Amino acid sequence: MFSYVRTQIHKGVQFCRPWKLLLQNRIYWVVMEARKSEPSQEVQRLFSFGLIADVQYADVDDRYNFTKTRMRYYRNALNLLREAVSSWKESREEVNFVVQLGDLIDGFNSEKGQAESVAASRLLFSELENCAVPVHSVIGNHEFYNFNHKGLFECGYFSGYELSKRGKDYIKFSAKSQSVSNQHNEVKPNEQSFDEFCRLLGVPSSGYPSFYHFSPCDGFRVLFLDTYDLSVLGYDTESEVYKESVKILRSVNKNQQWNSPENLANHEKHFVAFNGGVGQRQLDWLKKQLTEATEKDEKVIIFAHCPFYGKVSDTICLVWNHQEVLALIHQFNTVVATFCGHTHLQGYAVDGHGIHHVVLPGIIETPPGQNGYATVHVYPDRLDVRGVGLMPSLTLDFKQ
Repeated sequence: MFSYVRTQIHKGVQFCRPWKLLLQNRIYWVVMEARKSEPSQEVQRLFSFGLIADVQYADVDDRYNFTKTRMRYYRNALNLLREAVSSWKESREEVNFVVQLGDLIDGFNSEKGQAESVAASRLLFSELENCAVPVHSVIGNHEFYNFNHKGLFECGYFSGYELSKRGKDYIKFSAKSQSVSNQHNEVKPNEQSFDEFCRLLGVPSSGYPSFYHFSPCDGFRVLFLDTYDLSVLGYDTESEVYKESVKILRSVNKNQQWNSPENLANHEKHFVAFNGGVGQRQLDWLKKQLTEATEKDEKVIIFAHCPFYGKVSDTICLVWNHQEVLALIHQFNTVVATFCGHTHLQGYAVDGHGIHHVVLPGIIETPPGQNGYATVHVYPDRLDVRGVGLMPSLTLDFKQ
């Protein structure tokens, strides 16, 4: 039994949690945060990182989403990103790196041509560079509305490779590292090829794999997964991956519109084109990472665009083979948390194996005057998620 429950009430924000109050005809969603005991404030902080999701910037007027249920603030998304970056840069408790959880630019950019997509990407990356710490970019579906895999690679979205070229303090493949360097201007470039990067990663370079890992400090390993490894987006229609992905999608979704979940059972609604899956090559790599982490007694944090756990998200937004990925993760006792985006709604849940699953709100649907990002402080026994605006603060204790 937990010794107490702390609640946080955020007016007008929908959280993917089963608790709500009706007060004066307004809906309040309540995030329940459970703790066994108050943490010791004397425990040393190991490292910290910033989190932001679904910026989806485009130089277009505000408009409703595709279901006409929520407004999207395309230009203001840039302002909110700048606000988050400024906060991380000026904070007294410095962050060691930042993770943007995918959908950095919106698909509307592509309607103005490839040059607009490139320009929007450069603008957003230049803003993220102002963090003055390494920025890791997870790839989402809106990236593929603008580029194919080669285009993403050429525009710098493959952050693992881009950071690896700046020096060993950015991407460390060994768990023997001490910390993440914040002084990237002082790191000598490493002109390794993408083939060499993939060799160190332990995967073939064909198909532009964008998943990778590094160790921010002794005892921790972070994994960046590609939830569009299998996808009908971003691949040439003659490629084997595309054909395999179409087969997986159409085996369940028979609708004329591939993005429509119409007539699908609740447990099948995630088989839509704006989601994707984790392929066998990545599953094999993930198993290897979890095996090594277990052998070295490391705790693992996972970042991805699409969520894996149904209770933290609308069913429609899950990874195609989320059950397979979770089953693999549950074979080990090393993963402490996953952080994702994609749903645009904040969510939090703990699965039956004690793993914390967190979904961040989408910046694109955050009204002007508010925000929705987080800074996470990592301790030996917990993650302290300090949310801003629509993102609540959470304390994620590690299972014993």
